[in-house]
Amino acid sequence: KDNGDGSYLMSCVSYSEGVFKLEMSINGQIMDKEVKISCVSVVCDQFDPDERHLSFLLSHNRRKAVLEHNEHYTGRWVSALGQMGMRHGEHTWKTKCVESVRYCMFGVCSKPVPSQLNLHQSHAYCYFLGRCGYIRDGVQCTGHLTYPDPNDTFEHRLDCDNHTLQIRNIHSGESCTFTNLPDKEYFAFVSMYNTGSSVEFVV
Repeated sequence: KDNGDGSYLMSCVSYSEGVFKLEMSINGQIMDKEVKISCVSVVCDQFDPDERHLSFLLSHNRRKAVLEHNEHYTGRWVSALGQMGMRHGEHTWKTKCVESVRYCMFGVCSKPVPSQLNLHQSHAYCYFLGRCGYIRDGVQCTGHLTYPDPNDTFEHRLDCDNHTLQIRNIHSGESCTFTNLPDKEYFAFVSMYNTGSSVEFVV
């Protein structure tokens, strides 16, 4: 309706895949308009108990994973995935390096979780902190992330529509950005090497 101040009230007649179809009446004429709105989903994820290496001990709320030395650990990279799948829109989540995180990779991966033998050939796109980004299939990675300090928190921002992933150290401001990600459903991805290392999803 005409609000009398030059603005009009529009009604939403349909919604699909982030696109709103709006309808409004001006001087008796019906006008349609499609508007795409990008909504950011803020995720405090949990680790998927079925998509992790058995050496990861999960906390009661499954937000924290600790790499234990036991019969399942073979002294190589072991990985875990978050539980929430992301295919459309923009999503953010945070991971905190709780302790002893020297050799760690952060990023995204499609299921299933990579084994220690196929990590670098899998569909995981991640940054080896202090080293480099692991890329393939035309994916690009710019920026650099140094080794984390205890309690460093990393913000991850996945834009599924623009096929990008940014990982930023909130404390240091360092960041890296992956572009041209394949169109897949992704899950938060963590891979660690040192026993005693611990990573936690935080708000």
